[in-house]
Order: sequence, then structure tokens, then C-alpha cells
Amino acid sequence: MCLSWYGPGTCTTPTTTPRKEAVLAILHLKAKPNARRNQLLAAPDGTVTVRLQAPAQDGKANICLLAYLAELFGIAKSSVELLSGHTAPYKKVALHDVSEIDLQTVLQQYNTD
Repeated sequence: MCLSWYGPGTCTTPTTTPRKEAVLAILHLKAKPNARRNQLLAAPDGTVTVRLQAPAQDGKANICLLAYLAELFGIAKSSVELLSGHTAPYKKVALHDVSEIDLQTVLQQYNTD
């Protein structure tokens, strides 16, 4: 799969019910700028492609990518970090404060079967 996990997926204590816990996820994806609309495509083989309206000039596509991912996963823009691929189509993005459940739900929703 295209994800790396750092942290627990579920937290259980004797006095509470299981709850979602935020983790750090590393998402490997391919960005395609100059698209008609912003769109995430998750293939069954684990490949993630993000189409972006912004052009690949002066970091505009990277800014658009981070804002779009924050919106999709329901997290703050400051919780999305571009780790590598600043000038390349293949990118590594860190998603902070996103639960494993939310991440899997979004990726399944945009699965291209």
C-alpha cells in the first residue's frame, strides 16, 4: 500500500470505550497539475494520484495540493506537510492529526476500481 503509519490506530482504556486516535500518516502520491478540477484517485493497487487545477509554477500546485488534502481529510492546513517532491510529480506528504479510520474512509471513497 502507499501508506506508512507512525502511531496507534485505536486507543482503549478500562474506563472508556475505544476511540479514534490521531496518527501521523505518510502518503506517497503523484500530482498532476493543470487539471479541470481538483480530484483524488486511489487505485486498487495502492497508487494515489491527485489532479490539481493549479499550474506547476512557483509552487502553486504544491500549495493547492496541501490545501486540497487538508480539506479532504478534514484537518488544518498546518497539519499537512510536503516532505519530498517539491519540484517532481511524485511526492511524499505527511498528514498529522488524521485518524487511520478517516484516512481509509477517504481513500475508499475515491477508489477508482
